Amino acid sequence: MDRALNSILPRTAAAITIAIGLSALAGWTFGVNALKSVFPHEAPIEANAALGLLLAGGALWRVPRSSPSARRDAQVMAGAVLLLGLATLAQYVFDLDFAIDELFFQDTSDVPGGIPGRMSPYSAVAFAGLGIALSVFNAPSLRPLVWAAAALVAVVGAVPIAGYVSDASAVIGNRWMSPLAASIAFVLLGAGTMAASLRNGDAAPRAVVRSSVERKVIAAFAGALVLLAIGAGFTYRASVDFAESAQEIAHSEQLRDALDDLYVVLTGAESAQTAYLLTSRQQQREEYQRLAAAARGYLKMIAGYASADRHQAVDLAELKSQVERRLQLLDEAMSVYDENGLSSAREAVASDEGAQQMRAILAATTRMNDRGEAVLLQRESTLARTRQLTLGSLLLTLAVAAGIFLTLFRGISREMAARAEAERILRERNREVLALNSELAQRAGEVEAVNRELEAFAYSVSHDLRAPLRHIDGYLEMLVDQEGDALSEPARRHLEVIADSSRDMSRLIDDLLAFSRMGRAELHMERVELEPLVREVIEGLEMETRGREIEWRVAPLPAVRADFSMLRQIFANLLGNAVKYTQPRSAALIEIGCAGVEEGRQVFFVRDNGVGFDMQHAGKLFGLFQRLHHAEEFEGTGIGLANVRRIVARHGGTVWAEAEPGRGATFYFSLEAAPP
Repeated sequence: MDRALNSILPRTAAAITIAIGLSALAGWTFGVNALKSVFPHEAPIEANAALGLLLAGGALWRVPRSSPSARRDAQVMAGAVLLLGLATLAQYVFDLDFAIDELFFQDTSDVPGGIPGRMSPYSAVAFAGLGIALSVFNAPSLRPLVWAAAALVAVVGAVPIAGYVSDASAVIGNRWMSPLAASIAFVLLGAGTMAASLRNGDAAPRAVVRSSVERKVIAAFAGALVLLAIGAGFTYRASVDFAESAQEIAHSEQLRDALDDLYVVLTGAESAQTAYLLTSRQQQREEYQRLAAAARGYLKMIAGYASADRHQAVDLAELKSQVERRLQLLDEAMSVYDENGLSSAREAVASDEGAQQMRAILAATTRMNDRGEAVLLQRESTLARTRQLTLGSLLLTLAVAAGIFLTLFRGISREMAARAEAERILRERNREVLALNSELAQRAGEVEAVNRELEAFAYSVSHDLRAPLRHIDGYLEMLVDQEGDALSEPARRHLEVIADSSRDMSRLIDDLLAFSRMGRAELHMERVELEPLVREVIEGLEMETRGREIEWRVAPLPAVRADFSMLRQIFANLLGNAVKYTQPRSAALIEIGCAGVEEGRQVFFVRDNGVGFDMQHAGKLFGLFQRLHHAEEFEGTGIGLANVRRIVARHGGTVWAEAEPGRGATFYFSLEAAPP
C-alpha cells in the first residue's frame, strides 16, 4: 500500500468517525432525531455508541504519532472504548444491568425487542475489537492481533451495511443491529487502523520465504477471517429473523388492539343509532355515521394485519360478513325511521337479529384474539430463541477466534523463547569464534614471522651457500688441472665424489629456491589447454629420454583454469619422475589422461610401469626431502613432489598416488575445469 494512502486513510477515517460521533451526541443533547441518526429516516445511534465512536476516532487520530503524549492519549481513549464494549457485551451475555445505557441521556423511544439506551451487540463487539487493536497498536510483536481485531471491526460494520442494502425494512429501527452511520464508521475505523499499522510498521515488500512465525500468523489470520465471515453471515441472518419476528409481534399486538377497538366502535354505533331513533337529534346521527366509518376502517386494518396468517382467513371472512351485515341493518333501521317514523322502525330495532350478529362478531373477534394470542406467544418464543441463537453464534465465533489467537500466541511465545535461546547460544558461539579468530590472527602472525624467516633462510641459501660451493668446484678443477697426473687412482675417485656432492648440493639449493618461490608467487588464473602443454614438457625431456625406448600415451585432455607456469611445473615434475623411475625397464610406458570428475573438479593422472613403491610409505611421499628410494638407485632431492602438492593446493585441488612395488605408480591430481 502506498505511503500516502497509509497516511490519508487513517486520518480521513478518524475525522469522519469523530464527525458522526459529535453529530449523534449533539442530537441527544438538543433532542434532534435527525442528528442522532446522521442519515435521515435511519435508526439513531445510542448515546453510549456515539461517545464510543468519538473516543475511537480520537484514538485513531493520535495513535500513529510518535510523541509519547499522543500515544498516551490514544491508550487512554482506546482503553475507554474497550471497557465500554466489554461492559455492554457482559450485559447481553449475563443479563446484567450496569446502569450505563442511560448514563448521560434518557432514551424515550419505544422499539420492540430493544433495551432503552443500550447499543446493539454488534456495536459492542466492534468497540471491543477497536479497543484491543488501538491499545496494542504500538507493540510490534502484537501486530497480527491489531490486524485481526481491525478486520473483525470492519466485518462487523460491513454485515449491517449489507443488511441495509439488501433489506432495509428489516433493519430500520432494530436495536439488535448497528445503525447505518455507526456501521459505516466501523468499516472506516477497521480499514484506517489496518492502514495506520502498515505505515507504522514500515511494511516494505519482503522475500517470499517466510519464517515459521510468519506462516503461523498468516494461517491463523486467514482462519480467523474465514471463521468471522461465517459467524458474521450466520449472525446477520439471525438478526434479520429477529427483526422480522419483532415486526410480526408488533402486528399481532396491533391486530388485537384493532379487534378490541372494532367491537367497542360497533357497540358505540349501536348506542348512537338508538339515541338518534329516540331523540331525532342530528348530532346523534352524525356520531353514528362517524362510528360506522371507523368500524369499516378498523375492519380494513384487521384484514391487513391478518392477511399474512392463513389460519385467520375463515374467522376474518365471517367477521367481515357479520360486521357489514350489522352495519347494513343499522343503516336500514335509520332509513325506515327517516321515512315512516319511530313506530315503523321499532320492529327492526326490536328484532333479535342484531343481537345475534353482535354475538357472532364477538365470537369471531374472540377467536381471532385467541389465535393472535397464540401466535404472539409463539413469535415471542421464536424471538427469544433467535436472540439466544444470535448471541450464542456471536459468542462462539468470538470464543473460537480468541482460542485461535491464544493458541497462536502461545506457539509464538514458545518459538520466541526458543529463538531467544538460539540467539544466546549464537552469541556464545560468536564469542568463541572471536576468540578463535584472535588466536588464529596470532597464529597467522607467527606463521608470517616463520615465513619471513624461511624467506631469509632461502635468501641465505641462495647467496651464502653458493659461494662455498663455487670455491669447492673451482679448487677441484685447479687441483685436477695442476696435479692430475700425480694423483693416485683412489685420490681421483675421492675428488670425483666431492665434485658430485657439490653438484648435488647445488641442485638441492635450486630446488629449495623453486619450492620457496612457488609458495610466494602470485597466481595468474587463465584458460590452459593441457595437450599442447604436455607435449611441450615431453619435448623438454628429450635429453633424459635419449637412447631409451619410451612409449608416451597422451589421452585427450580438457582445458583447465590455472596458472600456466605453475601447471607446467606440475607436469615437469611428474613426467620427470616417471622417466626417472622407469629407467630399469627396457620398454617404458608412460600414460597421461583424465580420470573423470570429483567434487566438481577434473581429475588427471600420470601413470608409469616403473619400480613403484610400497603404499605403507605413501604418507611420506609428498613431504619435503622425503625419498622412498636410495640416492644410489635414483638421483633426486626429495622436493619435486612436495612442490607438486603445494601448487595443486594453491589451485584448490588435491593430489594422491597409488602404486605397487615393481609394478609402477599412478599419480592423481584435481584442477578446476575451464568454463565452456
